Formats: sequence, C-alpha cells, structure tokens
Amino acid sequence: MWTGRLPDVVDERDREVLTWVAWARLQVDGLSSTARLALLEVAGLVDTAGAAIVEVSWLAGRLGKSERYTRKVLARLEDAGLLVRQARREDGRQGPSRLQLVRGIREGRVRAEVALSANLGVDQLGPDAFEVIDPEDNEGLRRLVREAVDQGWQGVASARIAATAVAHGTVQFWRPIARARQFDGMSAGEALTWVLTIAWLTLRDSPATVLKAKRPWATWTRAVVRACANESTAGQADRDAVTFDGVLPEAQQLAWSGAAGGMQDVSVDDFSGPLLGVVKALVGAGLSETMAWAGSVRCTQIILDAPSSKQHTMAAKDLALANMGVGAAAARAWVSLIVGSRRGAVPGADQASADELALQASRVVTHLNTLVA
Repeated sequence: MWTGRLPDVVDERDREVLTWVAWARLQVDGLSSTARLALLEVAGLVDTAGAAIVEVSWLAGRLGKSERYTRKVLARLEDAGLLVRQARREDGRQGPSRLQLVRGIREGRVRAEVALSANLGVDQLGPDAFEVIDPEDNEGLRRLVREAVDQGWQGVASARIAATAVAHGTVQFWRPIARARQFDGMSAGEALTWVLTIAWLTLRDSPATVLKAKRPWATWTRAVVRACANESTAGQADRDAVTFDGVLPEAQQLAWSGAAGGMQDVSVDDFSGPLLGVVKALVGAGLSETMAWAGSVRCTQIILDAPSSKQHTMAAKDLALANMGVGAAAARAWVSLIVGSRRGAVPGADQASADELALQASRVVTHLNTLVA
C-alpha cells in the first residue's frame, strides 16, 4: 500500500543562492556546446524567478544558427529538464514564448522515479525501461489507463503511466510545480517529486474521469492541478493568486516609487498596464521583443530597490544590463522611460501620453544603436 512517503533525499544545490548565469554555467552534463551557449544566453535575460520572454529569431542570431535548429536546441534543453517553454499570445497573435529556467529538475526526476518504482515494485522507470506516451496521444493514454485498470495497477501499463509522468511532467504539470515552489517553500526537486507522485496517484484513484474524457491528457492535467491545490499547505488566498499565465496575481500593480529593504522580486508576469506599455513602446521603436522585456524587467527591479535619487545611477552601473549590451546612457534613458527623469522633464510611463512614451522609447533605442555602432 502506498504510504505517501518519499525518499529522504534533498538536493542541497537547489537551495544555494546562485545567479541564473552561474547556475547555467554548471549545466554541462549531456549538453552540446550550442545547447550550453543557448542556456547561458537565456540565463542572461531572465528575471529573478528565472523567466524571460524570448524570440526564437533573437536567440538564433545570438547562436549563429537557423531558427529551425534553435527550436531543436530549446527542445533538447526542455527534455533535459532545464527549461520549460510556455506559448503566449499578444494582441490576438502568437507571441514569443515565455521560457522558464528550472533548477533541481534532474534530481527531482530521480526522486520521483525512486518513489514510484518502490510503489510499483519495479527496478527503475524512464524511457529506457518503459515506453512512454506522447502528450499529444490522447487515445494512447486512454488505452494505457484501461490496461492499468485491468491489471489492477500493478502491471506494465501502470509502470508506463508512471514513466510517462516522469518524462513529460515538467511541461505538462508546470503550474502546480510553480505553485509548490512559490507558496509551499519547496525546492524544484521536491516540488517535481511531489507533483509527479500525485499525478500517478490521481490517475490510479480516479481513472473513470480520464477514460470517458474527450481529451484525456487535458483532463488528467486539470485533475492534478486540483489535487495539488487541495494538498497544498499554502493559504487559499495564495493559491487563488496563481493565474493561468503565471504565479503572481494579474491585478497586482507595482509601486512606482523606490522601495527600501533589498531587491524586489520582479517578474515578467508582473507586467501589465504602464509597464506593458513600456515594452510595447520599445518594440514600436525598433527594439527586439526579447531585449524590450529583459531590459524593462531589470530596470524595474533596480527602480524598486533604489531610492529615487539613485535609480538612474544604479542602472548605469548595473552589470546585468551591461551584459545585455545596455550602456550607461541607454540604461539612464530606460529608467526615465519607466519612472520619468529626475528633474521631471520626461514623464513616467504611468503619466506619459502615447507620443511621449514613443519619443522616450526612441531615445533608448538610439542610445543602444549608438553603442552597437
């Protein structure tokens, strides 16, 4: 009988405070030189939570590869459990993907395999031991669940379901994994182990719902999200705050004044209203969406961390912006675009008209282009 206990293994590296770039440099096992370079490029763009909005065309240019090849590289990084790609729509069209870097996933998969293997009475799980079902194969999942039910959840079919959860869980169940990290204080490895175990138990305990569903994979995913929410130790308000698009409330508005007490955690998921207008103005001025998002998120972090008298100076000296190719003049102009200039000649994004926003965005891009030239 399954007791719900997990192996007493903790990935201490996941608890260490590392910058995302430093973490990316450590990820060398099984990766090609191009994949390692791609991971480093993404790591240089992400917010404090490890997320970035990245165009394939931009990344392909940085790698010196075709867009088709770059998509394959991202797929390999996703298969390795180092990032998750999340599709986005902008103004009714497909936008650049949200890339989420993930620490501790490899260790989490090992933990999940150990826990599920012990429950199933098999030596190991994984694609080398059991054939897994593709997330697009709804009928394949339905057949496998039916076989598992017929075998009393102790045969090969049950092990294949567990192996499928381990193989595809980082993408299929990313939302409850993000919730567990954000609100339950789990490391990535612990969160993945917990969610994948619940995924298998949910299917074992309530197979009928999936068997009769038109889309078994989607039904299973929704059931896992509900089960994890019910098991969460987080408060209801925190759990309700997790939206479809991210792990922060959509209605949350960022303060425009400087905040004392250390760097605020600013995410791409926070951007709405004036902040989203900043990104759009920069894109309209000719900047890539990738750089518009990354630079705006970083400048907002600096603004929230620094007193108003030092925001422009801190941005001009910021190493992360410099590594993105943002020089001192562009950094100061970028801060002015968001909160206005120190003497008030340039209004902040929350007060500027569309024309004023466009004009200041063009100044940022001009400074960037001057640095490149």
